[in-house]
Amino acid sequence: MSKIITILIMLTVILGTTRAEDFRYGGVAYRKVTSELYNAVAVTYKGKDINNEDYARKLTIPSMITISENNYIVVAIGHEAFYSCPSLTGIVLPETVRRIEHEAFFGCSGLKSITLPDSVKEIGYEAFSGCANLTSIKIPCNVKMIDNETFEECFNLKSITLPDSLETIGKEAFCYCTSLSKIHIPACITKIRNNAFTNCSRLERVVIDASEPPILGTEVFDGTSPRLKFYVPAASVEKYKETENWTTFNIQPIPEVWPAEPTKPVKKNTKTSSKRISSKKKR
Repeated sequence: MSKIITILIMLTVILGTTRAEDFRYGGVAYRKVTSELYNAVAVTYKGKDINNEDYARKLTIPSMITISENNYIVVAIGHEAFYSCPSLTGIVLPETVRRIEHEAFFGCSGLKSITLPDSVKEIGYEAFSGCANLTSIKIPCNVKMIDNETFEECFNLKSITLPDSLETIGKEAFCYCTSLSKIHIPACITKIRNNAFTNCSRLERVVIDASEPPILGTEVFDGTSPRLKFYVPAASVEKYKETENWTTFNIQPIPEVWPAEPTKPVKKNTKTSSKRISSKKKR
Protein backbone atom coordinates (compact mmCIF):
# COMPACT_ATOMS: atom_id res chain seq x y z
CA MET A 1 0.00 0.00 0.00
CA SER A 2 2.83 2.40 0.87
CA LYS A 3 4.35 1.88 -2.58
CA ILE A 4 1.02 2.74 -4.25
CA ILE A 5 0.71 5.91 -2.19
CA THR A 6 4.27 6.90 -3.08
CA ILE A 7 3.57 6.40 -6.80
CA LEU A 8 0.37 8.44 -6.58
CA ILE A 9 2.21 11.27 -4.85
CA MET A 10 4.94 11.22 -7.50
CA LEU A 11 2.35 11.33 -10.30
CA THR A 12 0.57 14.22 -8.61
CA VAL A 13 3.80 16.17 -8.36
CA ILE A 14 4.75 15.47 -11.99
CA LEU A 15 1.32 16.28 -13.43
CA GLY A 16 0.91 19.29 -11.20
CA THR A 17 4.13 20.86 -12.39
CA THR A 18 3.85 20.35 -16.14
CA ARG A 19 2.56 23.90 -16.53
CA ALA A 20 4.51 25.52 -13.66
CA GLU A 21 6.70 28.40 -14.77
CA ASP A 22 10.31 28.88 -13.71
CA PHE A 23 10.79 32.37 -15.07
CA ARG A 24 9.59 34.94 -17.59
CA TYR A 25 11.39 36.47 -20.51
CA GLY A 26 9.93 39.18 -22.72
CA GLY A 27 6.60 38.77 -20.96
CA VAL A 28 6.40 35.06 -21.88
CA ALA A 29 6.40 32.29 -19.24
CA TYR A 30 8.91 29.42 -19.50
CA ARG A 31 9.58 26.19 -17.62
CA LYS A 32 12.72 24.09 -17.63
CA VAL A 33 12.64 20.71 -19.40
CA THR A 34 15.01 17.77 -19.19
CA SER A 35 17.73 17.62 -21.81
CA GLU A 36 20.99 15.69 -21.93
CA LEU A 37 22.76 18.13 -24.21
CA TYR A 38 21.91 21.61 -22.98
CA ASN A 39 19.71 23.76 -20.81
CA ALA A 40 16.26 23.68 -22.40
CA VAL A 41 12.92 25.33 -21.78
CA ALA A 42 9.34 25.20 -23.02
CA VAL A 43 6.90 28.06 -23.26
CA THR A 44 4.36 27.38 -20.54
CA TYR A 45 0.97 28.51 -19.21
CA LYS A 46 0.89 32.00 -17.77
CA GLY A 47 -2.07 31.59 -15.46
CA LYS A 48 -4.21 34.62 -14.69
CA ASP A 49 -1.92 36.82 -16.81
CA ILE A 50 -2.75 34.93 -20.02
CA ASN A 51 -4.73 37.83 -21.46
CA ASN A 52 -2.49 40.73 -20.45
CA GLU A 53 -0.91 43.10 -22.97
CA ASP A 54 2.17 40.89 -23.48
CA TYR A 55 0.05 38.45 -25.51
CA ALA A 56 -2.23 41.01 -27.17
CA ARG A 57 -0.24 41.00 -30.39
CA LYS A 58 1.77 38.87 -32.77
CA LEU A 59 4.56 37.12 -30.86
CA THR A 60 7.98 35.97 -32.00
CA ILE A 61 9.43 33.30 -29.74
CA PRO A 62 13.24 33.42 -29.57
CA SER A 63 15.41 30.35 -30.09
CA MET A 64 17.35 31.09 -26.91
CA ILE A 65 16.73 33.09 -23.75
CA THR A 66 19.24 34.22 -21.14
CA ILE A 67 18.34 34.19 -17.45
CA SER A 68 20.90 35.10 -14.78
CA GLU A 69 23.72 34.65 -17.29
CA ASN A 70 22.48 31.14 -18.16
CA ASN A 71 21.42 30.38 -21.74
CA TYR A 72 18.36 28.20 -22.39
CA ILE A 73 17.27 26.75 -25.76
CA VAL A 74 13.53 26.90 -26.48
CA VAL A 75 12.56 23.36 -27.54
CA ALA A 76 8.77 23.22 -27.07
CA ILE A 77 5.49 25.06 -26.80
CA GLY A 78 4.14 23.41 -23.68
CA HIS A 79 0.80 22.01 -22.60
CA GLU A 80 -1.82 24.80 -22.64
CA ALA A 81 0.91 27.42 -23.11
CA PHE A 82 -1.53 29.86 -24.76
CA TYR A 83 -4.75 28.15 -23.65
CA SER A 84 -7.84 30.26 -24.41
CA CYS A 85 -5.89 33.41 -25.25
CA PRO A 86 -8.15 35.30 -27.71
CA SER A 87 -5.89 38.37 -27.81
CA LEU A 88 -3.03 36.49 -29.51
CA THR A 89 -3.17 37.29 -33.25
CA GLY A 90 -0.05 35.57 -34.61
CA ILE A 91 3.08 33.72 -33.58
CA VAL A 92 6.44 32.84 -35.14
CA LEU A 93 8.36 29.91 -33.70
CA PRO A 94 12.12 29.32 -33.90
CA GLU A 95 13.87 26.40 -35.61
CA THR A 96 14.80 24.99 -32.18
CA VAL A 97 11.20 24.00 -31.33
CA ARG A 98 10.67 20.24 -31.71
CA ARG A 99 7.13 19.78 -30.40
CA ILE A 100 3.82 21.56 -29.91
CA GLU A 101 2.23 19.96 -26.86
CA HIS A 102 -1.48 19.20 -26.41
CA GLU A 103 -3.89 22.14 -26.18
CA ALA A 104 -1.00 24.58 -26.65
CA PHE A 105 -3.17 27.06 -28.60
CA PHE A 106 -6.60 25.73 -27.63
CA GLY A 107 -9.28 28.40 -27.98
CA CYS A 108 -6.99 31.11 -29.38
CA SER A 109 -9.88 32.55 -31.37
CA GLY A 110 -7.93 35.63 -32.49
CA LEU A 111 -5.01 33.67 -33.92
CA LYS A 112 -4.82 34.34 -37.66
CA SER A 113 -1.33 33.12 -38.57
CA ILE A 114 1.36 30.83 -37.26
CA THR A 115 4.68 29.75 -38.73
CA LEU A 116 5.67 26.20 -37.78
CA PRO A 117 9.36 25.43 -38.44
CA ASP A 118 10.46 22.14 -39.99
CA SER A 119 12.16 21.27 -36.70
CA VAL A 120 8.72 20.41 -35.24
CA LYS A 121 8.17 16.65 -35.17
CA GLU A 122 5.16 16.32 -32.86
CA ILE A 123 1.89 18.21 -32.54
CA GLY A 124 -0.30 17.20 -29.60
CA TYR A 125 -4.05 16.65 -29.51
CA GLU A 126 -6.29 19.72 -29.59
CA ALA A 127 -3.20 21.87 -30.14
CA PHE A 128 -5.12 24.34 -32.35
CA SER A 129 -8.70 23.37 -31.54
CA GLY A 130 -11.00 26.39 -31.56
CA CYS A 131 -8.60 28.69 -33.42
CA ALA A 132 -11.63 30.04 -35.27
CA ASN A 133 -9.80 32.70 -37.31
CA LEU A 134 -6.79 30.68 -38.42
CA THR A 135 -6.93 30.69 -42.22
CA SER A 136 -4.00 28.52 -43.31
CA ILE A 137 -1.48 26.09 -41.90
CA LYS A 138 1.54 24.24 -43.25
CA ILE A 139 2.44 21.13 -41.29
CA PRO A 140 6.22 20.63 -40.94
CA CYS A 141 7.93 17.99 -43.07
CA ASN A 142 8.81 15.61 -40.20
CA VAL A 143 5.35 15.27 -38.64
CA LYS A 144 3.92 11.75 -38.99
CA MET A 145 0.58 12.19 -37.23
CA ILE A 146 -2.14 14.81 -36.96
CA ASP A 147 -3.44 13.98 -33.49
CA ASN A 148 -7.06 13.86 -32.34
CA GLU A 149 -9.02 17.13 -32.60
CA THR A 150 -5.88 19.07 -33.53
CA PHE A 151 -7.72 21.55 -35.77
CA GLU A 152 -11.30 20.95 -34.67
CA GLU A 153 -13.58 24.00 -35.07
CA CYS A 154 -11.06 26.04 -37.02
CA PHE A 155 -14.01 27.54 -38.89
CA ASN A 156 -12.00 29.79 -41.21
CA LEU A 157 -9.25 27.32 -42.10
CA LYS A 158 -9.17 27.25 -45.90
CA SER A 159 -5.68 25.98 -46.73
CA ILE A 160 -3.90 22.98 -45.19
CA THR A 161 -0.55 21.71 -46.48
CA LEU A 162 0.21 18.19 -45.27
CA PRO A 163 3.77 16.79 -45.36
CA ASP A 164 4.90 13.75 -47.34
CA SER A 165 5.83 12.12 -44.02
CA LEU A 166 2.21 12.00 -42.77
CA GLU A 167 0.94 8.52 -41.87
CA THR A 168 -2.10 9.09 -39.65
CA ILE A 169 -4.93 11.61 -39.38
CA GLY A 170 -6.52 11.30 -35.94
CA LYS A 171 -10.10 11.34 -34.72
CA GLU A 172 -11.95 14.60 -35.38
CA ALA A 173 -8.66 16.15 -36.49
CA PHE A 174 -10.38 18.60 -38.87
CA CYS A 175 -13.94 18.28 -37.62
CA TYR A 176 -16.03 21.45 -38.25
CA CYS A 177 -13.44 23.09 -40.50
CA THR A 178 -16.37 24.59 -42.38
CA SER A 179 -14.33 26.75 -44.79
CA LEU A 180 -12.18 23.89 -46.06
CA SER A 181 -13.07 23.02 -49.67
CA LYS A 182 -10.18 20.76 -50.68
CA ILE A 183 -7.28 18.84 -49.21
CA HIS A 184 -4.32 16.88 -50.60
CA ILE A 185 -3.35 13.80 -48.59
CA PRO A 186 0.16 12.39 -49.25
CA ALA A 187 1.19 8.91 -50.35
CA CYS A 188 2.43 7.70 -46.94
CA ILE A 189 -1.00 7.93 -45.31
CA THR A 190 -2.15 4.63 -43.78
CA LYS A 191 -4.98 5.63 -41.40
CA ILE A 192 -7.74 8.23 -41.37
CA ARG A 193 -9.61 7.82 -38.10
CA ASN A 194 -13.22 8.36 -37.04
CA ASN A 195 -14.85 11.72 -37.83
CA ALA A 196 -11.59 13.20 -39.09
CA PHE A 197 -13.43 15.52 -41.51
CA THR A 198 -16.95 15.39 -40.10
CA ASN A 199 -19.02 18.52 -40.80
CA CYS A 200 -16.45 20.06 -43.15
CA SER A 201 -19.53 21.27 -44.99
CA ARG A 202 -17.70 22.82 -47.96
CA LEU A 203 -15.28 19.97 -48.59
CA GLU A 204 -15.63 18.99 -52.27
CA ARG A 205 -12.24 17.60 -53.30
CA VAL A 206 -9.98 15.09 -51.54
CA VAL A 207 -6.84 14.03 -53.39
CA ILE A 208 -5.06 10.97 -51.99
CA ASP A 209 -1.69 9.98 -53.43
CA ALA A 210 -1.59 6.60 -51.67
CA SER A 211 -1.79 3.62 -54.03
CA GLU A 212 -3.02 1.45 -51.13
CA PRO A 213 -6.32 2.66 -49.64
CA PRO A 214 -5.71 3.90 -46.09
CA ILE A 215 -7.71 2.35 -43.27
CA LEU A 216 -10.80 4.52 -43.01
CA GLY A 217 -12.67 4.99 -39.74
CA THR A 218 -16.39 5.61 -39.32
CA GLU A 219 -18.24 8.81 -40.28
CA VAL A 220 -14.98 10.32 -41.50
CA PHE A 221 -16.63 12.44 -44.17
CA ASP A 222 -20.14 12.80 -42.74
CA GLY A 223 -21.59 16.29 -43.17
CA THR A 224 -19.33 17.24 -46.09
CA SER A 225 -20.50 18.72 -49.39
CA PRO A 226 -22.84 16.54 -51.50
CA ARG A 227 -20.43 17.28 -54.38
CA LEU A 228 -17.53 15.57 -52.60
CA LYS A 229 -15.20 13.63 -54.90
CA PHE A 230 -12.08 11.60 -54.20
CA TYR A 231 -9.13 11.50 -56.58
CA VAL A 232 -6.62 8.66 -56.29
CA PRO A 233 -3.92 7.13 -58.53
CA ALA A 234 -5.53 5.76 -61.70
CA ALA A 235 -4.23 2.23 -61.08
CA SER A 236 -5.85 2.19 -57.62
CA VAL A 237 -9.37 3.40 -58.39
CA GLU A 238 -10.94 -0.07 -58.38
CA LYS A 239 -9.02 -1.08 -55.27
CA TYR A 240 -10.46 1.91 -53.39
CA LYS A 241 -13.97 1.14 -54.61
CA GLU A 242 -13.70 -2.40 -53.24
CA THR A 243 -12.16 -1.51 -49.86
CA GLU A 244 -14.20 -1.37 -46.66
CA ASN A 245 -15.65 2.08 -45.86
CA TRP A 246 -14.58 3.44 -49.27
CA THR A 247 -17.22 1.71 -51.38
CA THR A 248 -19.90 4.42 -51.18
CA PHE A 249 -17.76 7.34 -52.32
CA ASN A 250 -17.33 8.94 -55.73
CA ILE A 251 -13.76 7.88 -56.54
CA GLN A 252 -12.02 9.04 -59.69
CA PRO A 253 -8.46 8.98 -61.08
CA ILE A 254 -6.23 11.96 -60.43
CA PRO A 255 -6.37 14.07 -63.61
CA GLU A 256 -3.20 15.06 -65.40
CA VAL A 257 -4.44 18.66 -65.49
CA TRP A 258 -6.92 20.16 -63.07
CA PRO A 259 -9.64 22.31 -64.66
CA ALA A 260 -9.60 26.00 -63.77
CA GLU A 261 -11.72 26.79 -60.74
CA PRO A 262 -14.52 29.34 -61.16
CA THR A 263 -14.08 32.61 -59.31
CA LYS A 264 -16.37 32.83 -56.32
CA PRO A 265 -17.29 35.91 -54.27
CA VAL A 266 -15.63 35.93 -50.87
CA LYS A 267 -18.06 35.37 -48.04
CA LYS A 268 -17.06 36.16 -44.52
CA ASN A 269 -17.60 33.28 -42.12
CA THR A 270 -19.16 34.77 -39.01
CA LYS A 271 -19.24 31.61 -36.94
CA THR A 272 -17.35 31.52 -33.67
CA SER A 273 -16.11 28.65 -31.59
CA SER A 274 -18.38 29.37 -28.63
CA LYS A 275 -20.37 26.15 -29.01
CA ARG A 276 -17.47 23.87 -28.17
CA ILE A 277 -14.96 26.09 -26.40
CA SER A 278 -17.38 27.46 -23.84
CA SER A 279 -18.40 23.93 -22.88
CA LYS A 280 -14.87 23.00 -21.82
CA LYS A 281 -13.75 23.95 -18.37
CA LYS A 282 -10.56 25.89 -17.78
CA ARG A 283 -7.78 23.67 -16.45
